[in-house]
Amino acid sequence: MEKASEKTRTSVLKIGITGPESSGKTWMARALADMFDDLWLPEYAREYLSVLKRPYNEEDLNNIAREQLNREHVYLEQAGRILFCDTDALVLKIWYEHKFGMVPEFIEKSLGTYSMHLVMKPDIAYEEDPLRENPELGNYFFNCFISILDSRKLKYEVISGSYGERIKKAGKYIQQLLDNTPA
Repeated sequence: MEKASEKTRTSVLKIGITGPESSGKTWMARALADMFDDLWLPEYAREYLSVLKRPYNEEDLNNIAREQLNREHVYLEQAGRILFCDTDALVLKIWYEHKFGMVPEFIEKSLGTYSMHLVMKPDIAYEEDPLRENPELGNYFFNCFISILDSRKLKYEVISGSYGERIKKAGKYIQQLLDNTPA
């Protein structure tokens, strides 16, 4: 097997696992990484916000977004053929717009860098978490994700149903992407 360090970053598929809060992004990223024996990138916001002893502000969100995207570059260098990103630039864009009414250019520029987005539908049970803010807005945000992906003509698939159905669908879409990508 070819080592990741011998590859260019563009030969690694970068999959954005995206969608509203509590829609199964982390579970999906881990499960797909296990299924395809490759890497997943955790959501940096959890790490950052879990130690913040005050409400976050725009500077914090800017720091979170920059570090999440920086870590994507680092993990891409380490991945075999696929990097599964638990959170992507689209989540950062929607979060930024919702909280602060604008989006930094570096986030906008990152939107088109994913091979595919898997959009998690909020049709599983919402799990309370002190870092989650909008339990009642799952469908609203889901529609925001779809609208932006459609308007930018970015490749995506919607993932819904039970956990078993979700992993089966997602695995099928990733395998199709691999089958149609030169090694």
